[in-house]
Amino acid sequence: MIIRAALLMLACCCVLPGQSTETYTSFLLQVARLGNGGNAVLLNGEPSDLVSPRLQDEVGLGANEAEGLKSVAKDFQSRMATMDLALRSVTWERRMAAIAGENPKLSEAELQAQLTRQKAQLVTDAVRQLETRLGEAQFQAIRNFINSHNDSQFFPLRTGYPAVAK
Repeated sequence: MIIRAALLMLACCCVLPGQSTETYTSFLLQVARLGNGGNAVLLNGEPSDLVSPRLQDEVGLGANEAEGLKSVAKDFQSRMATMDLALRSVTWERRMAAIAGENPKLSEAELQAQLTRQKAQLVTDAVRQLETRLGEAQFQAIRNFINSHNDSQFFPLRTGYPAVAK
């Protein structure tokens, strides 16, 4: 039991000082879902004064760095989706084994600890890739942006940005 708790603590450790893997997961997934930004938002099919945020404006990066961040985030999103599909398969197999009266190879706690470690490793890899790809100065801008947001909504809709002409 102590070993499981230690593994969970290790898996949940901070990827970077001050932030958890959950914070970076949320940030990367939100970046991956961002459009090009600067576009007017329709609410119930009607024009509004809300504009979707632009990544470079929000984080303080240049266009090339913002594209690099978005590329890493989309790759991370793809890897997380693959992991989620694998988890569904494992869940299905465990349910079928339980119906057949078989005991699963791993306990639920061990399986959860393993999943937590794998997800933490995906986050760590993505953060390292960002740091390598963008360099220390731009990576510090991202770190500062993440640290400045105490909530889980990194890119809320805004008013006041000029919409990008299409």
